[in-house]
Amino acid sequence: MKLESNVMKFFVYYYNDSNLGDDLFLDVLVRRYPQHQFYIQSDESSPVLNESLLTANNLYFTQKAFYYKNIDEQSNLYDGVIMIGGSLFQDLSYSFYRGFIGRILFFRQLQKLGKKVYVMGSNLGPFKTMFGKILLKNTLKYVNYICVRDKYSFDLLNQWKLGNKTGLAPDIIFGYDYQPRAQVASAKNILGISILNTKLNPEVRDVYIHKMAELINAYLEQDNTHQVRLFGFDGGHENDGLIIDLVLNEVLYKTRVTKIEYNAKITIEEYLELFLECGFMVANRFHSMVLAAKYNIPFYPIIYSKKTSNVLSDMKYPFDSIEYANIAQLDSQALIKSIMTNQRNFILPESYSHEALNHFYGLDNLK
Repeated sequence: MKLESNVMKFFVYYYNDSNLGDDLFLDVLVRRYPQHQFYIQSDESSPVLNESLLTANNLYFTQKAFYYKNIDEQSNLYDGVIMIGGSLFQDLSYSFYRGFIGRILFFRQLQKLGKKVYVMGSNLGPFKTMFGKILLKNTLKYVNYICVRDKYSFDLLNQWKLGNKTGLAPDIIFGYDYQPRAQVASAKNILGISILNTKLNPEVRDVYIHKMAELINAYLEQDNTHQVRLFGFDGGHENDGLIIDLVLNEVLYKTRVTKIEYNAKITIEEYLELFLECGFMVANRFHSMVLAAKYNIPFYPIIYSKKTSNVLSDMKYPFDSIEYANIAQLDSQALIKSIMTNQRNFILPESYSHEALNHFYGLDNLK
C-alpha cells in the first residue's frame, strides 16, 4: 500500500547507462509514488534517457550530484536519498574503497540531518576482501531501510545485526506491472538470446562468441521457419551490441536473425514485446533470466555473476545451467534438443510478483 502524503523530494542513485534492468527499476519507482518527486543527475555526459521514462511527470533532472562533498550546499533541496539497483555494493578492487568511505561519510551526515536513506533492489558483493565487507557494514548502519534480492545478501545483513531495518524480496522486476498487448504471444519458432559484453573472463570472449554463433546456426538448421532474436540489454558503456555484431559475423543464416538493442531509440514497451514473443530464451543477462521466469518463457541460464546463481537457487530452478567462464563446455546440440522437445518449462511461484514489491516497504511506510 502506497502512502498518501505531502510531496517529498528524493535524490535517486541509479545506473543511468541505457541498461534495461536499471531503467525498469526507475520506471517502477516513479510510477509507484506519483505523489513524490524524484531527481537524477543528468548532464552533457549522461546518455539520453529512454522515452518511456521521459513521460513521467514526477521525474526531474539536476546537473549536480548529491554527495558528501556538497551536502551542506544541497541538503535543503532533498528529503532523502534512494539507491535503487542491483550490484550497488561490489568489492572488486581497491579503487572502490575511496567511494565506499565517501558513502559512509555521506550517509552518516544525512542521518544527523534527519534525512532518509533507502536502499532497494540490491545484492551484496561479490567481495574480494574482508575490508570491503567492513566498509559496507559500516555504510549500512546509517540507512533507514535496505531490502536485498537474494538470501546470501540477507544472511550477511543478519550477521551484521542491523536490526529491523532490513528485508529480503525477489528482484524488483519480478513485480514489474507491464502487461503485454493481447496479440503478443510467445512463438515457438523464435529463439531469443541475450548477449553479454563483459570484461570478466576476457580469455573466453572469443569462445563465447563462437559458441553463440554455433548455437544460432544449429537452431536455424532445424527448420527454415526458425528465427533468432539477439537482445542487447545494455546499450551504454558495456554495449552488448558490439558482441552481437561479432556473433553475427559467424552466423550462416543472417536473414533469419534480428539484432535488438536497448537504447533511447526503442521504448521499454516495444523492447519487452519483442522479448515476450520469443518461445525460448538463452538468458545471459541477469534481467533476461528474471523476465523470462516472470513471463513463463522457458530459459537456459548462462551465469556470468554470482548474483544470477543466487537468485536461481532462491527460485529453486530445477534445470541445468552453465558458467560464462566455462562456455567452451556448452553442448549446443543437447541444448537445441531440450528446446525442441520443450523440456524446460518452469513456473515461478505465484507469490513472487507480490513479494517483489516488499523492496518498497521502507518508502511505503515513510514517517
